[in-house]
Amino acid sequence: MGKLMDFLLANAVEEVTEQVIVSDRLKGQPFTIKAISPVEYDEFTARAKKDKTLRDRKAETEFILDYCVDPDFRDAEIIKAAGCKTPQELLDKVLLVGEQNKLYMAISILSGFDGLEAQVQEVKN
Repeated sequence: MGKLMDFLLANAVEEVTEQVIVSDRLKGQPFTIKAISPVEYDEFTARAKKDKTLRDRKAETEFILDYCVDPDFRDAEIIKAAGCKTPQELLDKVLLVGEQNKLYMAISILSGFDGLEAQVQEVKN
């Protein structure tokens, strides 16, 4: 085996995590995110094709809920303690929409979609 394959085998994509700060408001309070694996991405896109409502912001929310490791927005105790009924409600209660978008973008970039933000801006213009 070559050096590249040795590196790839030692660094499986299921283990890729990172800490990110998404706004000045949350300075010093990093989120731990993980990358989406190719298998998970295939499952997510298959779900999105079946569920026509899984688009735009809802898709971003699902990414955050699935790939934000800490805090765990799906934790039932945290949801209840916050006076919320759903993970989405908790997310909307504690994060500004721009912070949610930056968290989604960070997960996407960690997952290998490096040019995603530039592509989004290009489409908008």
